[in-house]
Amino acid sequence: MPGDPGAVRPGVDTRVVLALHALGVRSFAAGRTSALPQPATGFSFEDLRFWPAEEAEDTGRAEAFALLVNSRVRPPVASPEPRFLWDVYRDVLDPTLVRLTERQPTPQEQQRYDAAKALLTPQVLSTYFACKQALGTALLELAATHAAQPDLADTAAQAQWRARVVEAEARAAAAQAELALTGRSGEVTAALAVVDSWVTDAAAVSWLEHREEFGRADIGSLDGTGSYYLTRFVPSDVLEGRGWSRFELPGSSIAELVAGLPPGVASLGGDAAQDAGVQSLTVELTCVQVVRTWFDAGVLRSPAWRFADASHPRVSDGADPASGDFPYLVTGMVLARNLSLQPAPVAGSGTVARPVELGYLAHGIELAPRLEQLRPVGPVPPEELVQLQVRPIGEAVLDAGPVLAAHRFRAGPALAAREAVVGADLTASAGLLRRRDDVELPERPERPVRPFPPKRRLIDISPELRKRLVDIDFPSPTPPIIVRPEPEPEPVPAPGVQVLVGAEEAIVVAYLLEPVGAAPAAP
Repeated sequence: MPGDPGAVRPGVDTRVVLALHALGVRSFAAGRTSALPQPATGFSFEDLRFWPAEEAEDTGRAEAFALLVNSRVRPPVASPEPRFLWDVYRDVLDPTLVRLTERQPTPQEQQRYDAAKALLTPQVLSTYFACKQALGTALLELAATHAAQPDLADTAAQAQWRARVVEAEARAAAAQAELALTGRSGEVTAALAVVDSWVTDAAAVSWLEHREEFGRADIGSLDGTGSYYLTRFVPSDVLEGRGWSRFELPGSSIAELVAGLPPGVASLGGDAAQDAGVQSLTVELTCVQVVRTWFDAGVLRSPAWRFADASHPRVSDGADPASGDFPYLVTGMVLARNLSLQPAPVAGSGTVARPVELGYLAHGIELAPRLEQLRPVGPVPPEELVQLQVRPIGEAVLDAGPVLAAHRFRAGPALAAREAVVGADLTASAGLLRRRDDVELPERPERPVRPFPPKRRLIDISPELRKRLVDIDFPSPTPPIIVRPEPEPEPVPAPGVQVLVGAEEAIVVAYLLEPVGAAPAAP
């Protein structure tokens, strides 16, 4: 909204990020809804290396990642809100809050379910997802090659470009065929649909199984005041530099890519004339999928349950766009690293280029909880009330005080902002911390005791859950080189090149969201 300090700021870099958003969505969305993070959201690779959790001490990194990707977000511009998926899921599984149908599965339904579960082994699933990832990588190569079209007057370059397009189209077609054959996409999607319907076919048994599975994944927060549910991403080897597609695009490609976005998103970048300030951009993109072994989306949309209390908010109405208590799930993220711009020479100056002024990347959050930042916390006293706001660079950052430190985010070299905190009592959704003396918290109703096991540490999760989290991973595909060969490790930027995101960090250029669908309405 106008004047909102957390809103996306127009700028040259904003239009660059929107162009990358368009490329990522075209390549990896696969029918999912997309959303642009607001504000800019980044990761240090070191802070994503929270798995496997073999250290004696939990650093809080796993918790911070889980808080981010399990927060409520809404398209087309997504600001994480302090409402978490596990709280919604806990309510739906709670036998004191919901009414279940008494239906029992027929022998035919039981047989179909058993066959589907037998097919969906970890090996079959990881192969299927690996083939989907390879297809997305091939589609990204195709989209980037199309976007790198040279000047029409350069006939030789045009001929080379058309040849690259043909090669990219052939690789995309081969990846599609590989998904169908090796990935067994038809069988796997059919089996997944059967498993999804099981929560309706066998509600009582399924609810008990899901409640037990959910309870086993409950991990105590590092500050001891709450809990979270372990959530990871695959393929994990992106942190080792694998699976990133590197390409270079002319500045002239930005306008066409941004123009293909929905008007409400494309307009966030501001005037297209800003693109003239970019001669070229270089970037590496990839996509990761979010894995929640404790969660089954079919539970939320199953018609087998209803909240006993008619005033309880509906999870999702299934509309487009959807509304409700938790209408969308973050199921994937398109990431960018090694993002650099070659500013265009200033008119009349020959070769002198002026660095672009940051808009989108001038403020943001980066996932980076640190053990030394954590301390015991208690109820938030009125004098410590805070809210999240984006503030001008250089303004002093207040200490978080008793706000849950495990919800802490920090901006690193990729972003110009410095620090932010996300907590359940905060009234805004993202930005940097400022003291607010005029904010009043609503009274918290006491939550009923839940029928789930006590808290455990990250390193205490069961061997069975640990194995499932390992089995679902898969290696990243090796993408082809796009436009120019891979440089030597950690290349020295050319004179005048403006580095926005480095090699050991990444920004999220798109959240990929799965709509929950139509959840049961109140009785």
